[in-house]
Amino acid sequence: MQNSTYAPSTWLEMQANKIVISGKGIAGTAAANATTNIDLALTDDAFIKTIQLNVNNPNAGDNFDFQAIDKDNILGFGANFVVRQPITAWGLCATQDFMIYQIPVPNKAPAGLYLRLVYRNVSLLTPVQVGLNYDLLLPTV
Repeated sequence: MQNSTYAPSTWLEMQANKIVISGKGIAGTAAANATTNIDLALTDDAFIKTIQLNVNNPNAGDNFDFQAIDKDNILGFGANFVVRQPITAWGLCATQDFMIYQIPVPNKAPAGLYLRLVYRNVSLLTPVQVGLNYDLLLPTV
């Protein structure tokens, strides 16, 4: 639903009859020795509950940011405005291929924003396969 009015302030205040659970996944390749953005467009208002990152063969020193961005200037602050960045330069080691981040409090992202992973691959030669799974709660009111 777009333009929803539902706005609980804690996860405990969430009411099952006012949300729909929706899992969304996206994958991409982080180029060698580069920074790569992997974006998921939100077509409905959404509360982001959990982010699961899966990485195939990360390199020691790889790191990432997680952002909610306004690519299309729907909020009026300019294209590619970073609305929130709850994760900054989260480091990975060569043996870490899985990470789950649970959002501590509900934050509603309006339809039209994008969820962005900014992945920095430090390898000079090897691209990294990246998968993201999002647990989203979509308001119905």
